[in-house]
Amino acid sequence: GIVVDRKMQTSCPNIFAAGDAIELDGKCFGLYNDARNTGIVAGANAAGGSEEYQEGTATPVRFFSFGFIIIEFGLCNTALSVFVKR
Repeated sequence: GIVVDRKMQTSCPNIFAAGDAIELDGKCFGLYNDARNTGIVAGANAAGGSEEYQEGTATPVRFFSFGFIIIEFGLCNTALSVFVKR
């Protein structure tokens, strides 16, 4: 991923990154809420702010697709696949 600090700034001055493409503290996120929250921080700081991303602020997302309940809830160290038929 694109390595950023907690302000979503890259190693290049005034260049910010956010979303699924970033790597923060050696982790890539890949969840909608994390992508959205990092985007808010990056946008605020690109406009001159001094916001920092706070880990653990993302909430789980649940939706239905093709008759399945899909839930995203965070980082897993191992592959996890659970299907619940409605």
